[in-house]
Amino acid sequence: MEKELESESLTLFENENIEKTEAIKVKNTLFTILNGERVDLEIEEIFDSNRFYEIKAVTFSADESFLNKYLTPFKSVDLVIGIQDVDVQVRGLKALENETKNLIESQKAIIKKKQIHFFENLSRENQENIVEEKWKLRVPISSTIHSKFYLLKNDSETRLIFGSANLSFQAFSNKRNQFENIVIFDNSPLFSQFEEYFNEITLTCTDFITKAIRKKAKSKIKVLDENNDEKKEEKFSV
Repeated sequence: MEKELESESLTLFENENIEKTEAIKVKNTLFTILNGERVDLEIEEIFDSNRFYEIKAVTFSADESFLNKYLTPFKSVDLVIGIQDVDVQVRGLKALENETKNLIESQKAIIKKKQIHFFENLSRENQENIVEEKWKLRVPISSTIHSKFYLLKNDSETRLIFGSANLSFQAFSNKRNQFENIVIFDNSPLFSQFEEYFNEITLTCTDFITKAIRKKAKSKIKVLDENNDEKKEEKFSV
């Protein structure tokens, strides 16, 4: 009887020549709702800098090239990147034994390298925007922020965008193999609620590009200007 039961058991790999099914092709991987209707929008239309001049954004991660292309035209950019500042995070390790000293120093070196790398990958214009504090980049001190929402406005209109998409080509492009969704509301009462939420989040954050980096970059800009070299390179290294 046991042998009969064993013979009835199934295996998913009985046939070595399994037929391959044709992959389903999806028209758009970014599912977009605008004011209650499903739409297909280009990234320039979503982050419409011709219509709006200010953006406040919360994203788990950010692609510098995406910021350069789509956020540069905004007059004011206030961006929170949700991944913790490791340099701040390791301060808690100081309460531990001296054996953690090397770990602390290595983590500080890592975050400093990330800050400089991020800054150097921005366009020259956006590097100066950070130095002049037209752009604010922040990271959380003691938590991780996984929210993604974007607040655009001008003198009379607002746009609220929220969903799963980070500020990256991977998330907002329909040509990438990654499913994302966003909901957009223009001139919605929800905007003020999300703006209050944004202000609450910023209270838990610190500058990502530190004062020391900004100071060094400012002095570099001054030297370039004095030598009339400011137009010779799109961006500079710190």
